[in-house]
Amino acid sequence: MQVRTSLLAEMAGAEISPFVFPNFKNPSHPMKDVRHGWKKALEDAGLPYFWLYNLRHSYASRLSAAGVPDLFVAQLIGHSGPSILQKYSRAMDEYRRDAVRRLENRRAQCTQPEPHVIPEPHATSIN
Repeated sequence: MQVRTSLLAEMAGAEISPFVFPNFKNPSHPMKDVRHGWKKALEDAGLPYFWLYNLRHSYASRLSAAGVPDLFVAQLIGHSGPSILQKYSRAMDEYRRDAVRRLENRRAQCTQPEPHVIPEPHATSIN
């Protein structure tokens, strides 16, 4: 951990920034526009472009799916109250619908009646 802290301090100058995307000239402030850096990071990683904001949505949706209370999810994404989570509720509703579909499919597989097979009559020879 100490090595990591030292490396980060060296990379950001004498000051370690509290920001994920610090302003490299003044690490105590956030980067004003992360779009160029984000695009380059995706290109360097060989990933297709997607909006950085999508990560926020995924993070909030996954926290909710894991059962984290709405107030905590809201606080973790930087909101004071859970009202913003209504925006993410559509994704949660789809997860719930999918879960119910899976359960119904499993139930249908387990309760399907065996097909009734009529045994063929044994051939008898008449001599």
